[in-house]
This record gives sequence, C-alpha cells and structure tokens, in this order.
Amino acid sequence: MRTSGTLGLIWGFSLEFIRDRTAMFFTFVFPPIFTVVVGFIIGAFSQPTSHPVGLVAGEDSAHAGGITAAIEANPLFALEVGDLASQTAALDDGDLKAVLVIPPGFAGALSEQDRAQVEIYYDNRDQDAIRVVIPALSAIVDAVDRG
Repeated sequence: MRTSGTLGLIWGFSLEFIRDRTAMFFTFVFPPIFTVVVGFIIGAFSQPTSHPVGLVAGEDSAHAGGITAAIEANPLFALEVGDLASQTAALDDGDLKAVLVIPPGFAGALSEQDRAQVEIYYDNRDQDAIRVVIPALSAIVDAVDRG
C-alpha cells in the first residue's frame, strides 16, 4: 500500500495552514483570549450565593448542636434560628428557602437506635430550594447522624 501520496497531501495541507496567518490566529490565539474575556465578564457579575435557611431546634442536644454548627459552617447557607411559627411565616413570605425542624426527643431516638426524623419545610415553587438547598441540608443531617 502506497502512503507517499497521502503523506504528500498531509504535508501540503499542513504547509498551507501554517502559511495562512488568519487560520493560525483563529485556531491558536483567539480561543484562549475569547475564553478569558468571557470568563471575566461572567465572573464580574456573579456573586457568591448563600441561601437563607431557618432552623427550629426543639431540644439542646449534642446532635442538634452538631447540625446547627454544620449548617453555620457551610458557606452555602445563611442560618436563622427561631421558633416554628416565625420561621414558617418567613418561608411563606419568601425570606427563607427552607426551614429545618429538629423535633423534641431527637437525640433520645438516636440513642435508642430508633428512627429519628427531622422535617424540612420548603416552597414547592422554589427551584433553588428543590435542587440545591434540600439535598445539601439532607447531606448535612446525614453526615452529623453518622458522626
């Protein structure tokens, strides 16, 4: 099989490409410049987002404190602690993305190897809460539960 004809064509097209300054510019120089410029434009207008989340702690236990500390340490959340009525009112007003309720007896249920549940209230219409906040809160509670 003769490859000299194919290699000759490849060599010829390569020389033609190298001699074409416009093709070289748009192949090697323009894409990185365009990427950097668009990155600066998009990055200049985006701010780090923290989602306001309410917490109702029905008890002062180590587990409830661990959940509170983990949420406070997470930069994704701006934590507001309060009672159930004020937190659900803030959720209804749109001031909060979600409300995490730690019920009384939560630590006791965990120590008895029973199923302990926390409740998360959120607005079904809020896509940020559904896609970001709820899974992140669930992961925090699971991580604290596992120790």
